Amino acid sequence: MSQRDGVVPVVAPALKSQFDHGLSRILEDPSKSGIESLLCSNVARADAEALLDQAEQPSFAFRVTHEVDGHQFGNIYIDPPALVHEAVAYNSAETIKGWLWWLASLAGRSQVLRVGGTARVALSSGLRDPDQSFYVSNMTTPNMVFEAAYSQRRRDLERVMCDWLVPSGPALVVVGVDIQYPHPPRTPPRVEVLLLSGGEARAGAAVHCGAGSGCVSPVMYDHTLWVPVDRLLRGASWSTRLLACLCLAWLVPLYSVLWGGRYALEDVLSGRRRLLDVASASVRSLGGPWWGAVPLDAYAVRAAVFQALGIRPRTTA
Repeated sequence: MSQRDGVVPVVAPALKSQFDHGLSRILEDPSKSGIESLLCSNVARADAEALLDQAEQPSFAFRVTHEVDGHQFGNIYIDPPALVHEAVAYNSAETIKGWLWWLASLAGRSQVLRVGGTARVALSSGLRDPDQSFYVSNMTTPNMVFEAAYSQRRRDLERVMCDWLVPSGPALVVVGVDIQYPHPPRTPPRVEVLLLSGGEARAGAAVHCGAGSGCVSPVMYDHTLWVPVDRLLRGASWSTRLLACLCLAWLVPLYSVLWGGRYALEDVLSGRRRLLDVASASVRSLGGPWWGAVPLDAYAVRAAVFQALGIRPRTTA
């Protein structure tokens, strides 16, 4: 039973006191921003749900550690969102939404694709707040989730991504952004974007500082993630998915040629990329995918990271 059911759950005073004390201590420590910290251990799942329903601070996680007589017990963690996490997740979601704006801009029951933000989601392994998420229509679980890691370890990011994906979680697509920390002074961090889909993790794009200007284009094909429409729009009607594929089939190539070509030319003229590299990437991109996939430009993700960290664009050249 939770507040969503119209009933305020009762939490043991000792547990609530431990939770509030740990939360205050972590939130008052700037060094804990973006770092997952333990709040309470050996907590029953029902008690964890009650505590988190009453908490206003986002980015909590309840991770099941064991079961006793069919009841789940585990630990409550908090991951205070750093500015870079919020910026990266928000801009990544906006990039996807931009290609399907006509599905996301509709109001009320007509809206097909909606941004779910950090709304808490129940997983088989516990409870978790995503950095950003996408829902379809009136579905109560997200189809796509975004996670960013700045001060966390790469393996922790991959574990969280796996927790979100079916069958552990509800998501069909998970995008993770691994940001180098710490990075050398006066040097932009390495940024790597990962795509998890269909139960397999792979590095969808590895973006290094100075690799190029960045755009969704044939010449930047090697640095573009492709999100399957059927997974992103699971739960939408077949006609809606078909219409989305038809729109993307001409929008993406048109944008690539007109907008991406301009940046590719600037890269060649400025010496950032060789003409042979541009030509080779263009040939490799002829096979698409131009059908059934939404592009996510890894350089747009990198730009959001640099902006959040206060790094000037000129430092990437």
